[in-house]
Amino acid sequence: MSVKKIQSNLPKVKPQYLTFLLMLYVTFSLVGDVVLYKIIKIGFVVGAGGILNVPLVLLFEDIIAEIYGYKISRTMLWYILISQLIFTFVVLAIIHLPSPAYWHGEKAYSVVFGELDKGVPVMVFSIFAGRFLNLYVITKLKVLMKGRLFWPRSVFSSLVGDLVTLTLLYPVVFSAFSFGEMSHFYLSDLFTRLMYSIIGGGPALLLVMYLKRKEGVSVYDTHTNFNPFKLSIED
Repeated sequence: MSVKKIQSNLPKVKPQYLTFLLMLYVTFSLVGDVVLYKIIKIGFVVGAGGILNVPLVLLFEDIIAEIYGYKISRTMLWYILISQLIFTFVVLAIIHLPSPAYWHGEKAYSVVFGELDKGVPVMVFSIFAGRFLNLYVITKLKVLMKGRLFWPRSVFSSLVGDLVTLTLLYPVVFSAFSFGEMSHFYLSDLFTRLMYSIIGGGPALLLVMYLKRKEGVSVYDTHTNFNPFKLSIED
């Protein structure tokens, strides 16, 4: 099947796989909220548990932007931000409800989820800044490079977005740790995300090529309004 290079101001074909990609996108994003304060150590890498999960979110984000364009990706990112806020509100409301005296799991839930009110709002803000920058860079570079070099474009745009996200996120979320510990977490997280982008870029490229053939579409954002607060996918 031939791939239609659709300009951003033209009607879109009906996507077949977008819903499934959105489901994975939301799932991995919310998992990142749950394991935000789980500290892990694998070899010399020490950091938040999300370092094993969040890079997958960015790969899905780049795949969606590459195929369906900035406007759909922007709308989906807003869905993520709203979902995270709803998730946080509901979880905090439930864990603060009273429990019977014979149940002894209250402390465990408070330890795991009690800090969401501090972590998720700043996470939403940092995601807003970093991921919109990632979407902007990868879609702009796609037009500039005429659709070529998805793999290096994905690595570069993800790195730019990650630098902004982590720089905003870590001083608040891990303020209880020493500067040395927080710096170790920061560098471990950034290194892991970079490795994910480099290694995962190959399978992501294959998936992009497959989905472009199956969908028969590849959106080029040549006349797109990149305002992150514009929620409509129509111009």
